[in-house]
Amino acid sequence: MSTATASNSLRLLARNKTDGVSEGTIFKVDPNLIKFEKGFNLRDEGPELEEHIERLYQAYKAGDMVPAVDVTVDDKGVIVARDGHCRTKAAKRWHKEMPEFTIECRQFRGNDTDAVIHMLNSGTGGMKLTPLQEGRGYLRLLKMGLTVPQIAEKRHVSRVTIDNGITLAEAPAEVQKLIVDGKVSSTEARKAVKAGPEGVKALKDAAKALPEATATPAKNGSKAAKPVKKKKVTAKTLRGTAAERKPKKAKAAPDRVNIQALAPDEVSAVIKKVDVDTLLKLIRSKAPDDEGLMSFASNLEMALL
Repeated sequence: MSTATASNSLRLLARNKTDGVSEGTIFKVDPNLIKFEKGFNLRDEGPELEEHIERLYQAYKAGDMVPAVDVTVDDKGVIVARDGHCRTKAAKRWHKEMPEFTIECRQFRGNDTDAVIHMLNSGTGGMKLTPLQEGRGYLRLLKMGLTVPQIAEKRHVSRVTIDNGITLAEAPAEVQKLIVDGKVSSTEARKAVKAGPEGVKALKDAAKALPEATATPAKNGSKAAKPVKKKKVTAKTLRGTAAERKPKKAKAAPDRVNIQALAPDEVSAVIKKVDVDTLLKLIRSKAPDDEGLMSFASNLEMALL
């Protein structure tokens, strides 16, 4: 192996203070030292996940480039995976055959909320997170104290995307299992959940009526049969059932009212046309840190008592 020189080593370029090159921090770690926090990873166990881990294992075995795993170190010195659970599992598998093998790690900096956001953002890579898995992450962030707008901003997606994910994460366990098993798409499941109990029942009935999936026999002397193609509930299957959410006719938007230009008695008349409870909830959910708006909401509530 040739000795590294300033022309072929990034480390040397950085140490020689070359403009535009800085030295990063990648650590070589025994994969068996990396622990998993129970329930932290958003992925579902199953054949698809196992295939993904197997591909990573083969990549390590072949000496291919695999991205570093992001980890934290707790106050007891325990190394905990924060992104790269599948890579770590594959590395542990290869380490059994190659004890001297180490995995590249980077130290993640941030709190628990940052770690979940990082996992969601990195989940758009290698094996993409499903809408249900993302929804579980959004729900976890809500419980940690973030609002829907804050999550949308950190994820660089629309609020509708966050709301749709949370709908799936809060769906009945039976509906979530149908999604994980590949018997229904996230879109159709979400429509059924939003349609209420009758919609969920229609979805479950449609899933029960699906024919059993069977492998296609091998042809032309081939030894291997084609993979089993799973049957799935479709929008066509649910047409006409309670699970099909029919779009409501859009109401004409009312003319915009300039409150400041109205007389006091006219302002009172406008307010009476508003669902005040909804208005108060909207203010409190959208601007929990705005003291001016929160004070306005409190005064409005007192005035209506």
